[in-house]
Amino acid sequence: MDTLEDTTDSPYYSDGRQRAWNHSSLEPAKACPRKYYYSVIEGWRPKSSSDDIIFGSHYAKALESYHRYRALGEGYEAAVERVVLEAMIDTMEWESDHKLKNRENLIRSIIWYLDIYKNDPCKTLILDNGKPAVELSFRFRLDEEIELCGHLDRIVIYGDDVYIQDQKTTGASLGSYYYQRYNPNDQMSLYTVAGQIVYKQPIKGIMIDVAQIAVGFSRFERGFTFRTEAQTTKWLADVRYWIHRTWEAGEADWPLNDAACMLYGGCPFRSVCSKDPAVQQQYLETSFYRHYNNPLAERNE
Repeated sequence: MDTLEDTTDSPYYSDGRQRAWNHSSLEPAKACPRKYYYSVIEGWRPKSSSDDIIFGSHYAKALESYHRYRALGEGYEAAVERVVLEAMIDTMEWESDHKLKNRENLIRSIIWYLDIYKNDPCKTLILDNGKPAVELSFRFRLDEEIELCGHLDRIVIYGDDVYIQDQKTTGASLGSYYYQRYNPNDQMSLYTVAGQIVYKQPIKGIMIDVAQIAVGFSRFERGFTFRTEAQTTKWLADVRYWIHRTWEAGEADWPLNDAACMLYGGCPFRSVCSKDPAVQQQYLETSFYRHYNNPLAERNE
């Protein structure tokens, strides 16, 4: 598989088929062709999810900036003060309706996480070009028609091993069962392959730092997920199958997989698909907003 220059262009062929795929495209494509059409091709997002997305985006950005500043020689106190100030400025006009994912809890969670991991034994990898391995974009060719792409939060050295580090926020309770959702999982499999192919690192696994956001406290936990070479090889073959099946679904006008409507708490588009086709568009425009995710953009997740 060949790596590609990371430039922003269209992720679609002229015939409408998606050629550049990230995990945000793969997951709905595997679940249901109609869900893929609404969320990826049309870019619809539930209005109720916007604050959750904003929270996670600012949280990840703050931690990425902190690790970059530290890797470039900035002291702990100065780096913390800098990222907190940046987060406060960036969210100055954000008014969240979410009882947990709001500006106050965001700033609190950033400060508490950085305090807990002040003396973290894992260190940011320095790339051959001298830059810290933080907020990295990747893009490589799966075959002549398909590219896989995305963004890594950070590559770290932990002990004698190299890991991809990924940040997550959740309202759910933490425990060993939480990490079971990440194997099998498209995002973590893709990150493992990207670290090995694009950044040519012997990735042992994915280090997942999770922040549980609750009323009055934020709790943090670290877990890991691993992939063998045989697992990633099979995952890549499966990805090719699912993408080709999705291309065929477009020719069939995006059929609904109603067996997936109630999985994982229910598909956000279930309320749309349950309506008569004549009013589905009106319902989308009332309860959803559009936010396109271009897999080839510099950063949009």
